[in-house]
Amino acid sequence: MSDLMLDVDQARELKAAFRRGDWTNALIKRACEGDSLAQFKLVVEGSAEIVHKPHILKRQPFDPEQFLGKGWKIDEQVGNRTGDNLDAGKIVTNDYLRERASSINGEDRLKRIKAATEDIQLDASDFLALWKEKDHVTLKWLYDTRGITWLSFWGTILRGPDGLRHVLYLDRRGGGCRLAP
Repeated sequence: MSDLMLDVDQARELKAAFRRGDWTNALIKRACEGDSLAQFKLVVEGSAEIVHKPHILKRQPFDPEQFLGKGWKIDEQVGNRTGDNLDAGKIVTNDYLRERASSINGEDRLKRIKAATEDIQLDASDFLALWKEKDHVTLKWLYDTRGITWLSFWGTILRGPDGLRHVLYLDRRGGGCRLAP
């Protein structure tokens, strides 16, 4: 056990570093549990490395009025969630078409999604995590590695000021990402 004593200047340095790294009090508390800091000490000493899990994003709270404008609201949440994080490597696309069908209307798709109770549905929190990611690295990775050009977020059904129901989607076709409720 160390005889470490923090002086005021060291405490300030740690506080400044935590702020630069966008830490919260809850994250600091979690880091202090178990042997996390002992493991991190090995990194600082140069005898270990941190391996970043690629394409895992923190899901973002979604406020439809803030994102889309006045009169937008969440009408319904559908399907299972992915937890606090979106693991883009596990995204499965399913169009819910019947055999030999080439299209489906939104309400029929929603019924089929609801019937597929085991399926994980991307929702507005996943959408916002992808939308806000700097340089859309994960969306580019999904396109480059899996050819995904279209993602719909049927886990959140929105109601617009027009009274109609809408779903968020990202469409990469044409070289970029678009939003259309």
